[in-house]
Amino acid sequence: MKIRFLFLHLKKIIKETKRSMSSEPLFTEIHSLCQQQPTIKCQNRKFLAGSTSKDFPETLPKFVHHDFKAIKITHKHRCQDIKRLGVAMRPALDSMFKAKKSAVLIKGLPISVGKDFHDFVEGCAYKAMTYESGSGFRAAVDDLVYTASDEPPPFSIEPHNEMSYLSKFPQKIIFCCLSTADKGGESPIVFNRDLIKKIKPEVLNKFRAKGIRYSRNLKHRKNTDYISWQSTFYTEEEKEAEKKMSKEGFQWEWKANGDVTIWYQQPAFYELANSGEEVWFNQMTANHCSYYKSHPMFADRAEDLPAHEYPYHCCYGDGEEIENDVMDHIRSVAWKNAMSLTLLPGDVLILDNLLCQHSRIGYEGGDRRILVFLGEHTNR
Repeated sequence: MKIRFLFLHLKKIIKETKRSMSSEPLFTEIHSLCQQQPTIKCQNRKFLAGSTSKDFPETLPKFVHHDFKAIKITHKHRCQDIKRLGVAMRPALDSMFKAKKSAVLIKGLPISVGKDFHDFVEGCAYKAMTYESGSGFRAAVDDLVYTASDEPPPFSIEPHNEMSYLSKFPQKIIFCCLSTADKGGESPIVFNRDLIKKIKPEVLNKFRAKGIRYSRNLKHRKNTDYISWQSTFYTEEEKEAEKKMSKEGFQWEWKANGDVTIWYQQPAFYELANSGEEVWFNQMTANHCSYYKSHPMFADRAEDLPAHEYPYHCCYGDGEEIENDVMDHIRSVAWKNAMSLTLLPGDVLILDNLLCQHSRIGYEGGDRRILVFLGEHTNR
């Protein structure tokens, strides 16, 4: 009799659990993220551009921005096919971004390898774009996914909007963490609406009037282990590269050794199509020679290499060099307003690339692996 009672009681519990799980929401919101943020040293950090400036923050502030949302996939739904999860998440993501969220962190996804991430973004159905003409050091993993960055581990990558130095760029950028570093490797984010409020008005006005002239020195593949014009333009042929440069509005000059120098101009701002709002949108800090003076590959030449001989450089649109104090000011403002964020294995971070910048803190040890998807091609 007692055994029968226990059996019926257990059966009731299982039935109630199934009923509870069937009504379980797709995800729940996370409210405790601030407590999990690490202390990240910034001032005088080695291989971090501008960190010796007197206004540079000693550490990153710990806060959760009002334009950021963190969610966790509920237990039942973690068992679903990952592509179907992407399909199910898309309407919810659209609603979040429509509600003026600029960054969404998803935890609890059943992602452990690159193929899982590929299937998730395929399910989300954001229209993919390639990284052609991009300036970052990264590699294609498959037809949808790239490595986030292949820069040396100690190097800290400044906050930036993806491909904001071009006339075409992704509106959505999605990161996925597969593995972490032993120390460092955090992924702080910065919100563009904060920057345009905090950068000095006279600095903003000068960039409005003059714009930005970007230049790049792209080596032939045979002359470098770093970024080449072949990897940038997805071709081995000079004529094909010229067609692509012309399409982008670049000017160029070939060198006798097969290298090429390119230059072109872009605005420092972008006007949002749905509202007409002006946002700070460029990559002047991460495309300036001072960025590379803090790079492990160029640190031993920081004193003798002219600005125009670094891989990238930029100045005002009329050719005037951007003042050192202006560079320091913009970098300090960005890092003072950066939200500390650590991505753990399986985490997916989705950003509105027009409104939210991403970055990377240098790291030590471990096999840190972050992948990225670029989506929703947008033009100036």
